[in-house]
Parts: sequence; structure tokens; C-alpha cells
Amino acid sequence: ESGMSEVEEAAKEAEEAGEGEAGGGPVGFKPTDGGYFNPYDFLAGEDSREPKRKFSPIYRVKPFWALLRLDTYIRRVAPPPESRATSAQYEQLLKALSFVCHVVQENHRAARGSGKDPSLAFLRSNQLGCEACIRLVALLPHSAGASGKALDGLFLNFINVFVSLVQNIQPHQQIVLPGGWQNPDRTHLCLYIVRNCGQEKWSFTVVNAGRDGLEYHPCSFNEDSGKETRQLAMSVWDIPSVRLMDSTFWVLLFRMQVYPHRNNTAEFLYTKLLPALNDRPLLSNLDAGPAEFHSPPGPIAAATFHDLARLALTTTPVPGARPAKYASLLLMNAAVELSYSHIEDAPPSSMDPEDTRILKLTGRNLANYASTVDPSTVSDGTLGASLSATWDLLDRLLKKLNYSASRPMDQHSHGLP
Repeated sequence: ESGMSEVEEAAKEAEEAGEGEAGGGPVGFKPTDGGYFNPYDFLAGEDSREPKRKFSPIYRVKPFWALLRLDTYIRRVAPPPESRATSAQYEQLLKALSFVCHVVQENHRAARGSGKDPSLAFLRSNQLGCEACIRLVALLPHSAGASGKALDGLFLNFINVFVSLVQNIQPHQQIVLPGGWQNPDRTHLCLYIVRNCGQEKWSFTVVNAGRDGLEYHPCSFNEDSGKETRQLAMSVWDIPSVRLMDSTFWVLLFRMQVYPHRNNTAEFLYTKLLPALNDRPLLSNLDAGPAEFHSPPGPIAAATFHDLARLALTTTPVPGARPAKYASLLLMNAAVELSYSHIEDAPPSSMDPEDTRILKLTGRNLANYASTVDPSTVSDGTLGASLSATWDLLDRLLKKLNYSASRPMDQHSHGLP
């Protein structure tokens, strides 16, 4: 059996189980709006249902630790050499995408049960775009383990299906695509966001959290820390519709992942393919639309693809959209809310000390992150209410932890401080 068949199995697992015990307006369409095109249904079949995943309890899985920055308290070791294999990298990417999709799904399920509006409703369309990406990874020809003429035939079929997918994307919708390049020595994975901006114009965003290719992303410096930041999600704007309806670009783009070759490099993507989309130098796109700068993750964190998946979900490349940093705060709130729901009915003295420690660190990191969101970047006036919801959640979480982690009083401890 080919090693790449593991990717297809991982995609299926990402849809069915996940990881754990069982493993408005011009900004964007909502899936409940009329005329919305569901990219996941297109690829999986209209009779298919959205994947159901189980991360239980959510605060014990590594993707949660990465989302809440808990991995800063954990000793990090370099990943084993086998994790650098192409199939292993795709498998890890699918797990990361599966987790962020799970948080959005559970946020909507919880809202339906309570009769409230889901706090992540604005990410629902982006989540379905990430679900489509999981399907696309499984459909990539190398997942079938083919080679030679058989691989060529599968690649042609993939391109035909993919172009049909792009042609169906409605104005103000976007999807996430598997990206990167493979050469004989190594494989580098990233993600792409393709968005129909309306009026026959599109945008193409490269979301890159690894080391390869970041030299082509605009950089800045954090005024408080002095550390270098990068535009990890870099967009090419004002792309004529005809460019993305032509299969030529997609053949050149995806063959970098399917056919290993020494010419498959970051230089080819950033200096040849991307500028050809709108006939402009790459850096000329910097002031053509919104741009956010983030601290690049270290090499060990980058190898897990958790930051990459989060950015792909929370990035909406259009003026007026909520910035990824603010959207990440709401995503973190939703994940912590899921954690709280798991311990909400816990009796006194029932919490495991390690779980208590994890959740207390979670509360600390969420508060620290919330304090760094710049109010000037949130233009829809919702930051105040979101921060109030964050403080309320943290208050409920701390009170519950103090109650469920308390030790029962006995004759020896009675009256003692």
C-alpha cells in the first residue's frame, strides 16, 4: 500500500472522528442565505452530512493547547524524522483543520440548544470552506498512490472537478485549498484562500506559517516587543475572473504538490505564479486591501499546522471583515465555553488536579490574549460586548474550578485557613 493512501484515511478520520477519545452583507454569505453555494456538499455529495467529530474532553487535546497557547508551558522537542514525510504532514494538517471546524460546529449546536445566536456565525461559511479543503486533500491524485499515466489521468480529473468547484463559488464567498510544494528533498505545506469579490474580481491569499517562503511576505515590527512580524496571510487582489476560470493556473499550482521536482520552490510560486494573476509585482498588493501582521510560529509549532489552520479559518480577505486576531479571540472563547460546559455539572472535589491546572492556565492565557486586541482594528463595534462575554466566561470558569477542585473539609482541616 502506498504511503500516500494514509492521507485519504486521515481525511476520512478527520470527518468521522477527529482527535480525542474517539478520536452579513458584502463581507460574506451565510450558509442560510438564499443562493449560497456549499463547497463541501459539492465535493462530498448533496446527500452527505457534515462530519461529526469528538474531542472529549476538549481541554485535553493538543489542538486546544495550541489554540489557547498552552504549549508555551510544555517542553517542546523536535518532531521525529518520520513526521516530515509528505503523508505525515498532510495527516497533521487534516487534524488541525478538523479541530477548528469542530469548534465552529459545536458553537452552532450549543446555540441551537439554548436558542441564542452562535457567536461564530460569521465563521460558518469559512468553516465550510475548510471542510472543502479536507475533502480536496483526499482527492489530490497522489492520495490514490498512483504513478505514471495513471497519475496523469487522475490529475486531469482532479483539475476538471476543481475548476467546476471554482466556477460555482458565488460573489462574497471563499474556500480554502491545500497548498505548498514538493521537491525530492522536502515537502512544504501551506493553505490558499480563493475568494470571489464580486464584479468579476477575485482575490487569492497565501496562508503560510512555515519558514519556507516567508521571505516573500511583507514584514513589520511589533512596537511593544520589538519582534519581527509577518503578513502570514498575504493576498493578491483584483484578479480578473477569467484568470481563475482558466485551468492553466490551477495545473501549474497543483502540480507543485502532486509531481515532486527540484523546480517546485517558493521562488516559483511567489515570483512567477502569483504576479501573473493580476499582472502586478507581488508587493504592490500590500496597500490594495486589508493586511494583518502576526508573529511567525517557531519551527516546532509550525510543524503542527495549528496556527496555519486557525489563520485559514479566521482570515476573511475583504475590507470591513473582522480581523483574524479578533476572530481568533472569539474562536478561543467558543473553545473555552465548550470546556466549561464539560465541567459545569462537576461535583465538589471531582476535578483532576492536572485538568484544573490546564483550565486555570487556559483562563490566564485567554485574558492575556483578549487584552492585546487593538480596538481600532475592530470596526463593527462588537469588541466591547465580546470582551464583556470573555470576562463573564472567565469568572464562571474560575468559580467552577474553585468549587469542583476544592477538597472536602474534615476534622483535621476544620477551622484552619
